[in-house]
Amino acid sequence: GLEAAIAQSEAAGLQTELAAPRELLEALRREAKRAAACARLEAAVQGRAIDQLVAAIEEGEVCGLHEDQVMHTAKQALKLEEQRAALQSAVSQKDSEEELQKVVEEARAAGLQEAELSDALRFIDDLQKEAARGRLRAALRSLSVLELEEAIEGARRVGLEEAEVSSASRELELAKARAAIER
Repeated sequence: GLEAAIAQSEAAGLQTELAAPRELLEALRREAKRAAACARLEAAVQGRAIDQLVAAIEEGEVCGLHEDQVMHTAKQALKLEEQRAALQSAVSQKDSEEELQKVVEEARAAGLQEAELSDALRFIDDLQKEAARGRLRAALRSLSVLELEEAIEGARRVGLEEAEVSSASRELELAKARAAIER
């Protein structure tokens, strides 16, 4: 090939005449590296593994693929996969409702579909309902009209069944009646 011809020419002492072929050979090597980097980027996008995406993106940057479409696609894929991982981690670690909400919003912004958010959204819903139950229990202990009203409103807002709210509603009516009698 071209390399062998260049080597033979060098051996024959034709150094000056070899500048153009050497430049051509280097250009071909650079293009081969770019093509290989593009192929690895495409494979990483298909595989969706974060470590492979990171490695392929780094290789693409070294090869000068900064603005190529395949590089853009790989960076988007990496962003999505990182958000999927963050979402999965937040749910499995049972993060706080606030942290989960933040991760869900970031995942939405990154382009994850609602179906992919369903476990996290269900977990947030469960956390909200459990917190509402706690507020109902506290309000029932206090028998404060204001606390009962707020707890009942909050419980209904998060979708607790009316059966879970009914005892607090009864206590609210009794608390209002006691307050009216005391006036």
